[in-house]
Amino acid sequence: VVARAGETGLAFVDAEPLQTPRCCAYATTGGGFGELQLSNRRALAYSFRSVEPDWQPAEGTWMTHSGMACIAWDYWLTGKGEPVATAFNHKPQPADLHVDFWISEYTEGFADGEHRHYPYHDVSLITCAQQRERDSGYRFVVGADGGKAVLLYKKGSQVAETTDSRFSIRMAGHCNIPRSMHVVVSQQTGVLRLSLDGVEALRYEDPEPLAGGLVGIGVEGCAVDFKDLWMVGTGPK
Repeated sequence: VVARAGETGLAFVDAEPLQTPRCCAYATTGGGFGELQLSNRRALAYSFRSVEPDWQPAEGTWMTHSGMACIAWDYWLTGKGEPVATAFNHKPQPADLHVDFWISEYTEGFADGEHRHYPYHDVSLITCAQQRERDSGYRFVVGADGGKAVLLYKKGSQVAETTDSRFSIRMAGHCNIPRSMHVVVSQQTGVLRLSLDGVEALRYEDPEPLAGGLVGIGVEGCAVDFKDLWMVGTGPK
């Protein structure tokens, strides 16, 4: 166990290490946390500040850049789904998995100084894929049906859905509401959960859970920006 707070660090070798996969941060007095990082030898983190060789486009157009954005982002990966864009990480992951990332609207600037916000919707996270195909595993879809629903597919068949308005994405004249979303997916022993901006949107218990496989991201019918994606396998490979 290695820990650091500012310039102070410590290291400890545990002869009987604990196996519980959960972590917790807490404070006994008032205050807040900043720049908290948890890492694991099997954790993968991608800021998309440059081309990430681990991510390989399967279809559509993908761009890594630091161009036009009207939110406080400096780097991101853009997928253009015209009609579909998908990319897969080439490192297979176990079925028990945690994936965390941000998505946002795509913005384009023009030579005359004007810019335009485009709607974003139908954004996919693919897990347990057996091939570089979006319906070869689980597929979570945020903003399905043009931003109205959140769906979960298993090998191309829909197994869960919500149309709760808290998770909808819509254009509000100049830009989208919300401008960006924090997406977290957790898979543990056949229980799949999807949270958006800290609120659980979907929960599905699979009686016949899929084995581990490839992880992918995608978008259909629009463009979307991805930022700060990290994932960690919490079960055996």
